Amino acid sequence: MHAAAMRLGRGQDRLAWMLWLKVRIAVSLRLFEDAPGSGRLSSAATAQTWALAQTIVADHAGSHVGVPEIAVFARIPRCAARANARHETARRMNLELEQATTVRLDVWLWAARFFKTRSLAKNAVETGKVDVAGQRPKPSRTLRSGEQLRIDRGGEIFEITVAALSAVRGAAPVAQALYVESDSSREARAQWRLQRAAERTGYRAPEGKPDKRARRLITALGDIDAF
Repeated sequence: MHAAAMRLGRGQDRLAWMLWLKVRIAVSLRLFEDAPGSGRLSSAATAQTWALAQTIVADHAGSHVGVPEIAVFARIPRCAARANARHETARRMNLELEQATTVRLDVWLWAARFFKTRSLAKNAVETGKVDVAGQRPKPSRTLRSGEQLRIDRGGEIFEITVAALSAVRGAAPVAQALYVESDSSREARAQWRLQRAAERTGYRAPEGKPDKRARRLITALGDIDAF
C-alpha cells in the first residue's frame, strides 16, 4: 500500500511538471507578443499571463486520470510564490544600496565602471592612481556627492565630479550618470587617444626640441611641400 502511494505521488509530480512546462511555454509566447523589444512584462501583463497559466492548469489537470486538479494546481503557486519572494528580496536589497547616502571609494569606482572588478579598483587606489580633492585616499574612504576625483586608468586621466552615489554596477549609461567630467579632461583624453593611435603606427614624439641639423631638414621638407 505504501509503495503504491509513493508511485502515485511520483506520477502526480511528473504530471505536475509537465503541466508547468506547458505554462512556461505559454508565458514565453505571451512575453514575445507583449514586449518583443524589452524582454520584460509590465505588472498588468504579468497578472494577465499568470491568469492564462492558471487557465491552462485548470483545463488540463482534471483530464488526467488519478491526478486530482487541486493536487496538481497546488504545486505551481508555491513555486511561483517562492520565486516572487526571492525577486522581491533582491529588489529591496538593490533599492537600499542605490539609496545609500555614502559609499566606499573603491566600490563607487567599480559601480561607475572605471574598473572591471572591485579588486582592480582597490589596487588602483592603493597604488596612488586615484586622488580625492588632491589627496591620496584609502580604498575604504567614504565618498560623498560633489567631491572631485582624479583617476589614472592606464595613462588615461579622468578629472570628474561625483554626481550621485551607488554601490550597484549598472549599464554604461547608468554608470556615466554617476559623475560629471570636466571639458579640459575630455580634451586631454582625446589628445591622449590620438597620440596612442599614432604610436601604434610607429610614430614617436620627439623628446626635446630639434637641433640645428633637424631644423634644416624640417625647412627643406617645407620647401618641398610648397611645390
